[in-house]
Amino acid sequence: MPEAAAPSPAVFLDTLPPWASELVRAVSSKQSNAFVLHGVPADLVPVRGPAGLRFLSLDDFLVQQLFAGWSSIVTYNRAEGLGFATPAARSQFQDRLRAYDTIHGTNWADSLPRDAPNCFALLDSYFRQCAAAQPPRPVVLILPFAETVVPAAEVAYRTPEDRAVLVYLRKWSQDPVLLAKNIVVVMVTESLAELDPKLVRSHSTMEVEIV
Repeated sequence: MPEAAAPSPAVFLDTLPPWASELVRAVSSKQSNAFVLHGVPADLVPVRGPAGLRFLSLDDFLVQQLFAGWSSIVTYNRAEGLGFATPAARSQFQDRLRAYDTIHGTNWADSLPRDAPNCFALLDSYFRQCAAAQPPRPVVLILPFAETVVPAAEVAYRTPEDRAVLVYLRKWSQDPVLLAKNIVVVMVTESLAELDPKLVRSHSTMEVEIV
């Protein structure tokens, strides 16, 4: 994975639960850049280290273990909007938004939106900038409660906003540039049945069961 730190990759993989090792290998080999983690997200994840065994929430495990060396870790949920694993990642994101604000006449760099359509439009612009940077900046977007962002529903009952979010996710998952430049989306849900079926069944989306 990008910017990996000690321990060595092989040793690191050996410390992970099997589902987490599967995710790491898939990201490293670029099998996909869009993943659906499903199972029981509320369960604690065991982590083995020099100090012995400890347990982390799934969100903390993804941020502190699996993607710990990545330049930017971004989260989104409908209640809280966009979140960032580090102050540096937030600052870098807001710096990139200033160019977006200049073009679109907005002021998002000073006050981030919470609604999904605007957040995903900003993320789309941010992903493109990070992919085009020299060197590229690896980014992972984590979507806990993904079923609230792209729920399973008949097309006729979707709002225009819901459809826009789904389009962004499908577009990112099918973009070879984002795949090559380590722009990764991780959707987390308890049940696949609660997610949009086209997204789940897409050949460009990889399912990983938390067991």
